[in-house]
Amino acid sequence: MIEIAGRYYLIGSIREDVKVRYWVADDPMGPFGNFFDNTLLPQGNYAARPSRDGDKCLVWCFFSKPVTTGGPQQLLPPPKELEVVDDGRLRLRSFHGFDKLVSEALDIDDLTPVDPMLGQLDAEDEVRGGRCWMGSPHGFEAFLFHGEFNDFRMRTKLELRGRGKCGLVFRTDDEGHGYYISMDMIKGLVQLRAWGEARSLLSRQAFSFRPLQSAHFISDRVGPWELRLIAYGPYLEFSVNDYVLLSLVDDTFNKGRVGFYCESAEILLQAPIIEELFRLYATGNWSLSDLARYAAAQGMTTVPMRRRRTREEMLADEPPEIEKTARPLTENHISRILTNPFYTGRTIGEDGTYIQSTSHSALVDDHTFTL
Repeated sequence: MIEIAGRYYLIGSIREDVKVRYWVADDPMGPFGNFFDNTLLPQGNYAARPSRDGDKCLVWCFFSKPVTTGGPQQLLPPPKELEVVDDGRLRLRSFHGFDKLVSEALDIDDLTPVDPMLGQLDAEDEVRGGRCWMGSPHGFEAFLFHGEFNDFRMRTKLELRGRGKCGLVFRTDDEGHGYYISMDMIKGLVQLRAWGEARSLLSRQAFSFRPLQSAHFISDRVGPWELRLIAYGPYLEFSVNDYVLLSLVDDTFNKGRVGFYCESAEILLQAPIIEELFRLYATGNWSLSDLARYAAAQGMTTVPMRRRRTREEMLADEPPEIEKTARPLTENHISRILTNPFYTGRTIGEDGTYIQSTSHSALVDDHTFTL
């Protein structure tokens, strides 16, 4: 429970639902009510906890990957910033900490001209005055920006013309294997899918098609809509009009091209920007002491623990109560984290060696871990 602007918000999850929801009351003892859209985070997110970060309120939660992706896997994604809108509803914004990870920003001049993925005969695109127009009146076409991206944040404003479909593609190759976000800007629905050809010769299916997450939002049906997409390692996040709608962990694709698609529609992008995000230590430009100072500036600490009792305290008739204390991360803490194979998705087996884990997935790939 957290108090904001004189109201009390109860944030929690229903185990069978695996979503983060909230309820509101004027008194901490209730009664509590809810809004028509009281889902704070979509399927897969659970066990949310609010915390204070200066003048901001952050929401942390776990994400559970489904069994079909290699066993139940629980991970802790980056936090989101909690905000109360005018009518008392809660909304989540993207974490401001990503701003500090931007290493390079590419604007429309760097990203265009775009490359059509399929080469539809009547598909067209044009760049003019910081705006990019794309259209495919009679079928599907994806328009890909220059370059391949692993960790990035993409921002733009989108206008939709016509009654067809549109969406985003990212971490895709030239053949179209990658992530797809379909955007129904009229009904207010976004859906993320992993899409590609079936790789197995034993499969009777021509394509691999896996729905990952979906969310509803209130759309003004007119636009333009501000879009923000973050892909950072296996963490994926998508926002519309600065509010987080999709938040999940998936490692099906880890690098590729970024773009938009149209299907019997036209879209206009205003000033698209792709910001590359770096992983601090893997760049080689950060020492352990640099990372320790950065962690302290971000408010990161050890798990609160009680110190050891002194001999005098243990022999006392009434041993004093010792409070748990959290301490700043030191260089040794950082070093143990960076050299622990646990974060590559491994655990210690019966013979004492590290083996592939069936209970958690990798937070960092093997190549980055060895840098």
